[in-house]
Amino acid sequence: MRITLIISCLLILFSCKNKERATAPTTSTPAQEITNVTPAEEQAVAQDSLLYEYKRGACFGTCPIFNLKIYKSGYATYEGRNHVQMIGTYHSTMNAATLLKLAQVVDEIKYFSLKDEYDFEGIQDIPAIHSTVVRDGVKKSIKNRYQGPSELKMLYAAFDEAVANSKWTLE
Repeated sequence: MRITLIISCLLILFSCKNKERATAPTTSTPAQEITNVTPAEEQAVAQDSLLYEYKRGACFGTCPIFNLKIYKSGYATYEGRNHVQMIGTYHSTMNAATLLKLAQVVDEIKYFSLKDEYDFEGIQDIPAIHSTVVRDGVKKSIKNRYQGPSELKMLYAAFDEAVANSKWTLE
């Protein structure tokens, strides 16, 4: 009887200590709690605004999977996930000529007049290509999964060229 009482008291005592630890305020900031944002990207987002985003999604085969973000200052992040040469999170600074070329392609293909989605529901194994352009406070995103216009291929080629011609640093 006495042993049961002692064990019960110890259990209550230790469970209270664990409860105190669990409810103690954390010292992390909201930005630290966001798991998809790297420290370098967090700094760029705080001081800059998104200009372009280009990402490719998975398929059943060896489709490249990555996400590229380019900010107005030229700061860029690249997260390679699978079937690409650069696996991991990288950052770079795009030069003014690269940013100008991307802007020219956006104008040339009349990006803001294109449809928001090119898709066909009956086909399973087609990777999605997402692009976003922000200009003058207007944000336009396009999901291209099936038979998007050839103009979009020009934009993708310009993004791929910007990635290839930039010097990337692994975070």
